[in-house]
Amino acid sequence: MNSSQTIVWMIIVCIIFTAGMSFSKQLKAILTVGVQALFGIFAMFVANFALSPIGISVGINFITVIVVGILGAPGFLTLYILQAIL
Repeated sequence: MNSSQTIVWMIIVCIIFTAGMSFSKQLKAILTVGVQALFGIFAMFVANFALSPIGISVGINFITVIVVGILGAPGFLTLYILQAIL
């Protein structure tokens, strides 16, 4: 590897580092929604299993996962309360 290749790689690393620092808040928000969505899917599986004998279950689809991912526990409870009412 000659000196010009080393300089190019250093510039690429600096650009990636700068982009990562610039988008850290957005990346953190996306990761938070993703983690909440994963926990929400698990919680909906458990709740559907526990509540299906009494006729309350919420379908697990893109919309419900996004609602739980963005709103968290309040979104989860809202989905099940709405299902029980309707």
